[in-house]
Amino acid sequence: MKTRLVQLKIFSILMLILIGYNQCGNPYNLETTELEYTEAPLAGSLSSSESVDTFRTSVYSLTSQYCVGCHTTQQPQHAHPDVKTAHDALIALYKVNFQNPANSRIVAKLRDDNHGCWGNCADNSNEMLAMVEIWADKVNELEEEQEETTGGNGSGGSTNGSTTGGSMALDSVGAFEQTVYQLTTENCIQCHANTAPQHANQNIQLAHDSLLNQGKINFNNIPASRMVQRLRVDQHNCWGNCEANAVQMENAIAQWKSLTEDQTGYVAEGVVSAQSDFIANVLASNSASDAFAINLAGGNIQAPFVYDNGNQYLYAPPGSGNNFDANANVGMATYNININKSATYKLRANVSASSNNDNSFFFRVDNGNYFDWHAIVNGGFSDQIVTRGSGMQDISFTLNAGNHTVVVKQREDNTKLKELSFVEFNGNTVLPPGTVYLEYELKDLLGVQDSVVFRIKIREFDEYSYQVYGPEIISNYNIRVQNIKLLLNNYYNPQHSTFTFVDAMTTPQNTSVSNYAMIVLKDQGPALDKISFEFGTLQIMN
Repeated sequence: MKTRLVQLKIFSILMLILIGYNQCGNPYNLETTELEYTEAPLAGSLSSSESVDTFRTSVYSLTSQYCVGCHTTQQPQHAHPDVKTAHDALIALYKVNFQNPANSRIVAKLRDDNHGCWGNCADNSNEMLAMVEIWADKVNELEEEQEETTGGNGSGGSTNGSTTGGSMALDSVGAFEQTVYQLTTENCIQCHANTAPQHANQNIQLAHDSLLNQGKINFNNIPASRMVQRLRVDQHNCWGNCEANAVQMENAIAQWKSLTEDQTGYVAEGVVSAQSDFIANVLASNSASDAFAINLAGGNIQAPFVYDNGNQYLYAPPGSGNNFDANANVGMATYNININKSATYKLRANVSASSNNDNSFFFRVDNGNYFDWHAIVNGGFSDQIVTRGSGMQDISFTLNAGNHTVVVKQREDNTKLKELSFVEFNGNTVLPPGTVYLEYELKDLLGVQDSVVFRIKIREFDEYSYQVYGPEIISNYNIRVQNIKLLLNNYYNPQHSTFTFVDAMTTPQNTSVSNYAMIVLKDQGPALDKISFEFGTLQIMN
């Protein structure tokens, strides 16, 4: 009996240790958005050129070498060819903890998840930790210098740019912290610290974003805000008289809005375009790009083609033989799909091509001719754009809305197709789903009669940010453009600096301003955010 009691005590102690580790000592169980990467005052330091330069010689020296296969375009884009974009992606997505570098997600992914290691994962995580520590030392050094200079935390309460006189506005998070957050953390924390919407979460940015991104605040009609209606109409978790609590919430939201309204505003140094419509309206327009995935398991599949349900790919098994006659009666799969938007598309495939003898299919779209696609040989599955012939010529398809047929036919056995979809193509680039154009007429700024359109692609990147990319100027003139600043709700955030390095000459034939993309941190959410652009130089050239 004594032996069993001792065993039970030991088991209980071990369980308590394990629970304590999971709750306190193991920060990697937290969602990435809950990993505190910095305090708010560090924003100025993190946006500085010194932070970017240190990142370039430390963390980026590893990511740009070992992570480039995925993370040039896949979030977080810490291997992006533009070092500022890579730098900002880690900060915006909370992948670095500058107070405790060992808790950084970018270190934990190697050490704990064995993700993307380029050798021994333990050694690689130590390499990454050493680089993060170098970066963190610089950022913390910059912050100390800011504090000595300003006599405070160096933040100034705003990243809104230059102002002249009057009172300066707080950013939206700072205003939220002083208003609505005071009510939610006092009265809603038992449920809504971790239950959506997480408006009482200890991470202020997460709490702020959960209200705006989920449409719980209506600044244009404050009584209609869901946060007010839940108290007044639903009588949900009132902390006193529900009507009185609803009025408190209304007043807090009104004060939140008021605190973000600067009396002076950002002082532009160049010419500024008009503002866009609300981003939510822009993204909801019929012009948004689309993608149409083909259900590879759901077609008419003819042997020896087979769909492997376990591994979820379509292929002709090894030994089925090769077929170089596009019209032969061999393994094939036929798919009937419905396209709901008339546009030009390319085919994108997730394919495994293990060798030059196992890397091709035949394709046919509608009543067109069969063509052979030779995938790039890879070590596993990868996304590739379907091309034509061994010379890998570009091929696209102009499809009307309605029903279409796609046929995949056996060419070389053991080439495996996991995903296949039509993705919209604008003549220059493939557009990720949900991409739309922001367009601005600049002829009045330039004092000319002919149209001069500044155009840039935008999509919702994730719940915290937008992605903008591919700016261009479409006109009959030769135009010099330099130093483009994106203004979100009329303010410039130094973190949005990718296009400030632009120095380009556009022509009627060459409209491109930059090939880079930029992640833009949301301010008040798509329902309220508007975007405009400031041009340091915008000049018609002879």
